[in-house]
Amino acid sequence: MYGKIVSGIHEKRVRMAKLKCAFFTVGALTSLVAVVLTFDYVLQGFSSSGFNNYFSLLFSDAGTVLVYWKEFLLSLIESFPLADFTAFLLMTFLLLGSIRLIIRNILVFNKSKHGY
Repeated sequence: MYGKIVSGIHEKRVRMAKLKCAFFTVGALTSLVAVVLTFDYVLQGFSSSGFNNYFSLLFSDAGTVLVYWKEFLLSLIESFPLADFTAFLLMTFLLLGSIRLIIRNILVFNKSKHGY
């Protein structure tokens, strides 16, 4: 009787781990596509906002940047594509979180498979 209960719990745990793993795999693949797309938006945002031009001044004309550092810093902040970059970071964190949960469920499946 006790063996049947433990076996039933074991099978339920394995089934749930497999289901969660499949769910998080779909989430990870979706997040991966979103990361690639938002990375492209970030690159376009940097080039269209002029951030690259302001940032390159730091290397080409550092003396002027040091003299007008407050204005330079405000120009950098103003031209930074914050919305695009935030979306990229969010998708990256979702991807990493999904991968973490996939690994956790694989470990649960392997642990229960080997009888630990």
